[in-house]
Amino acid sequence: MNAKTSLATCILLVFASFLPGTALADARAEVIAAWEKAMAKGSYRMHIHTEVRGRPYTTEMDIEFPASFHMRAPDTEMVMLPQGTWIQVGGQWMRSPVNMSKQVEGYTAEALEEGKRSLGSVERIGEDTVEGCLATRYRYSQTGRFMGFKNDADVEIAICQDSGLPREVRSVSGSKRRPETTRIVYDFDADIRIRAPR
Repeated sequence: MNAKTSLATCILLVFASFLPGTALADARAEVIAAWEKAMAKGSYRMHIHTEVRGRPYTTEMDIEFPASFHMRAPDTEMVMLPQGTWIQVGGQWMRSPVNMSKQVEGYTAEALEEGKRSLGSVERIGEDTVEGCLATRYRYSQTGRFMGFKNDADVEIAICQDSGLPREVRSVSGSKRRPETTRIVYDFDADIRIRAPR
């Protein structure tokens, strides 16, 4: 999985989760309220664990709405700001000739609409302790495309009962023979300050 694919997949999960489709009215309202609260925070950190063809891949991403991202992966690091995009490979920072933050910013409104269309029914599936918080779990299916990437997935989200914020999202996509799993843990207490590299 390269940096561009990883970034697109992560952004897809972020935006496609904002507005689930119809189903249990209460479950739908609870999930929408959690993402609205997350967006109102303005910034947060995601710890993203993926597995593609049996290989684990870990990414950490800081987000500041509307268009600032800082992604750290084992093989690369990327900073996307409204004024430009920088990529670090082999310890060296390079400014990209393509400003990817503009692409993401331009897709945001579209992504929200795609999220509405791509998500199936939402159901509340129980309670559990997730990453230190008592959480309510929800399940939904997601089918659609985002930024050219096809995404058919079964998704579970855990929302902390004390804060009302998302704590974990688990997604399984791809074929049964070659499933791709993604687990995202959200940190809303992280001090996020995304700046251009020097």
